[in-house]
Amino acid sequence: MSPPAATTALAQELVDRLDHGLAVFDQGRRLVMANPAFANLLGLPPALARPGTSLADMVEARWDRSPDACCRCLDELASGLPDGTGVLSCRECPGAPEGRALELRRVDLADGVVAVVITDVSRRTHIEQALETSEGNLAAAQRIAHLGSWDLDVTANAFTWSDETYRILGQARGDAAPAYDDLMDTVHPDDRDRVAETVSGALFRRGRYQIEHRIIRPDGTERLVRQQGEVGFAPEGFPARMTGTIQDITDLKQAEQQLRKLSEAVEQGATAIAITDGDGVIEYVNPAFAALTGFAAEEAIGRSLITFKSATTDPAHYRALWQDVISGAVFRGVFENRRKDGSLFWASTVMSPVRAADGTVTHVVSIEDDITEKRLAEERLRNSEERFRGLVEGSLLGIVIDRGGKPVFANARFAEMFGYDSPGDILALESLDLLYAGTDQDMVRRYRRARQAGLNAPTEYEYRGICRNGTRIWVRTHVRQISWHGQPAVQSTVVDITLQKENAERLHRQANYDPVTHLPNRNLALERLHRAIIHARRTGQSLAVLFIDVDEFKQVNDSLGHVTGDRVLSQIAARLRASVREQDTVARLGGDEFAVILPGIGDPANAEAVARKILQAFHRPLLVEDREIFTSTSIGCAIWPDDGADSQALLHSADAAMYRAKDDGRNTVTFFTSELNREAVERQRMRQHLERALINNELSVAYQPVMDLVLGAVAGMEALLRWRSPTLGDVPPSRFIDVAETTGLIVPLGHWVETAVLQHVRLWQSEGLGMIPVSLNVTPRQFREPSFADKLCRALSAADIPGAMVQLDITESLLVADSRHTRDTMDRLKRFGVRLAIDNFGTGGATLSHLSRLPVDAIKIDASLIKALPGDSGNVALVQAMIAMAQRLNIKVIAEGVEQEAELQFLRLHGCNLAQGYYFSRPLDVDATVSFLSAHPRSAG
Repeated sequence: MSPPAATTALAQELVDRLDHGLAVFDQGRRLVMANPAFANLLGLPPALARPGTSLADMVEARWDRSPDACCRCLDELASGLPDGTGVLSCRECPGAPEGRALELRRVDLADGVVAVVITDVSRRTHIEQALETSEGNLAAAQRIAHLGSWDLDVTANAFTWSDETYRILGQARGDAAPAYDDLMDTVHPDDRDRVAETVSGALFRRGRYQIEHRIIRPDGTERLVRQQGEVGFAPEGFPARMTGTIQDITDLKQAEQQLRKLSEAVEQGATAIAITDGDGVIEYVNPAFAALTGFAAEEAIGRSLITFKSATTDPAHYRALWQDVISGAVFRGVFENRRKDGSLFWASTVMSPVRAADGTVTHVVSIEDDITEKRLAEERLRNSEERFRGLVEGSLLGIVIDRGGKPVFANARFAEMFGYDSPGDILALESLDLLYAGTDQDMVRRYRRARQAGLNAPTEYEYRGICRNGTRIWVRTHVRQISWHGQPAVQSTVVDITLQKENAERLHRQANYDPVTHLPNRNLALERLHRAIIHARRTGQSLAVLFIDVDEFKQVNDSLGHVTGDRVLSQIAARLRASVREQDTVARLGGDEFAVILPGIGDPANAEAVARKILQAFHRPLLVEDREIFTSTSIGCAIWPDDGADSQALLHSADAAMYRAKDDGRNTVTFFTSELNREAVERQRMRQHLERALINNELSVAYQPVMDLVLGAVAGMEALLRWRSPTLGDVPPSRFIDVAETTGLIVPLGHWVETAVLQHVRLWQSEGLGMIPVSLNVTPRQFREPSFADKLCRALSAADIPGAMVQLDITESLLVADSRHTRDTMDRLKRFGVRLAIDNFGTGGATLSHLSRLPVDAIKIDASLIKALPGDSGNVALVQAMIAMAQRLNIKVIAEGVEQEAELQFLRLHGCNLAQGYYFSRPLDVDATVSFLSAHPRSAG
């Protein structure tokens, strides 16, 4: 039954009004019907949309009308839409807007009939594309900002993360959706409670939260993130949804820290900094700029930078350099600027342009350092160098300046000293090392390397120099580090000490070598023995000392005279040297006594073999002026360490053994034994007597006058200790002083003498004799007491006696030792005014260098040297040298032991103005001293 016509008409009208295209094709793909929308959407003319038109005719007619037309829609229909549905984007179809999209859907009907529905889905496609683009942009923005997002459906516990969230957390997107616990697991354990509390507060109280915390990625790296979230609540008031972001701010925080450090450095730095705009108007200054210029920040901002330049800067020059800076160049230079108070200062300035992204200069950074003091210092240095050159070029001292040994300056005296014609010849040398001789060159180079390394090196030393003609000179140099033309250098001030060295060597030989035999004397022998004992103690070896006395030598002197006797001594010395090894020492101790030091002898039998060889050497007669002289020797032998621990003890033991050899008939050798300890027993007995003497007041003081030879007046008194023992009688000092020194009793003895002498000085003053200078003998043991100087100075103060009224006579051994304690004691005494004299000078080894370094007021020439005057030419030369040396050093000379008129006249003739001895007076007791002083005038000096 067919539908009513009205119904069919309504259906056709409905189909025609559809926005969707509708067409039906039969089995042969011929059009059965199509509504207007079908033709419009495909861009077909109405004629091609009539029933009966085949699909192939539609395509062919379409190409005929527009060969370039797109026929994808018809192609899809022709192919039968194998997938059933297709969406096409039409950009080139005639009448179709660009970007239009059509959805073609095929519906299979009965008997092979096919219906085609075409829908315009352009709007939907555009929305989907926009959404896709928006999501892509969002993902890119999140990636650039290191900002991830997440969303949590609280009710369903459904949690989603953006791709950037995964990246920030260092995790890969998996198949399973993440849970909130996964996010919390990444939080640093130390921050986890704080984060949980913050999120819980947002869920149940606040609704929003923001927190910074640390996370730990799966690879162990730690990052800092900022997490923000917002909670949405259901109408019932419980949390329903929470969305949030997580941002990696690690790099941002680090940049903020760097920026803060930079800001603090600029604000707190000592360098003045100003920032201007492109026209030079100040926009910022740091505190250092304000302090340097005197303008507060608010006063400086808004001013032109040129405001601070002084009149010394040419404005045209400043404009030109400013133009260079804003053109992109960096300026470095020095300006004289003006402060707020009008004062001027010098500044080292750097102006750097700041460019915008397009390369234009928008700002200028000006950095200034105050170099006023540096400029003044440079000016002073230039003036100093000019004055220096003026002074040194005419100096009598040699002056040379070098850098690393290469001379850069020398004065005329230095060139002359080394035999060069001019300072230019010195500057032409490759190195000053060419002026140093032998091993001294290595020494100077070593000192130079030490200075360059910043180590301590001697500032004063002596070296042997080589003159241009090859001769050698001795030079003393003082070096100091200076700045020469702005560079570090070394200045050396040099003095030619060749003559001084030769004189010192001469005095050294005179002091340490016997002038007759040219052997070491007692002083040098003891020194070598001391060194040999130190070496033996270190190596575990033994050594021996032979004490040799020439038998009956006095008869040779008496019968043949002293000249012949000296020649005999010279031959004896030669035979002794020939009888021992090269490393052994042969010394003349005095008179006819000799010593031989035998280091490393091993067995004592070897020492006896050497002694027997010496005895054998004198079996042959000596030949002097065609005269045969027969002599023999008595030898005592002591072995270290059994017979003496030190040099003095060992020599005394050998001396005691020698006397036993003489007692045994002479011309023999005797070893020290326990039987020879009587001397030690005697020393102990003497100590006991001496201790009682101090207690029982058996001691007294005698005085021997010291005379002024020019005025014939008393210049002072020497105090001499005397001992009268009820048991021993009058004991000479030579017998008990050595015992007191070795046992330590010399300290209380010395204190007793000081007390008695100061009482006598006050007594003489009370009797109207005035203040009499007095000299006291002080042994090394006394002088080395730590409190010696302080006690003496306190005693002088208590007695109200000036220090200049006391002279201490000390031994040469103290000078030779030249220890720090000795120097300190001398300095304390000199500060109090106490005078110092060297007793028995000429017998103990003191040299010119010792006298020049220490605060000595006088030397007392030993009586043994005075007795031989004026007949002994050797002693004459020695005494003359001593007097001349002392006068050059402004040191007084006192001659001891003067007994003959001839001795007195010699001393006067050669400038010795002070003397003492039996010629003037024997030692006097206290009463006799008063009488002597009353009868003789006194010298004012």
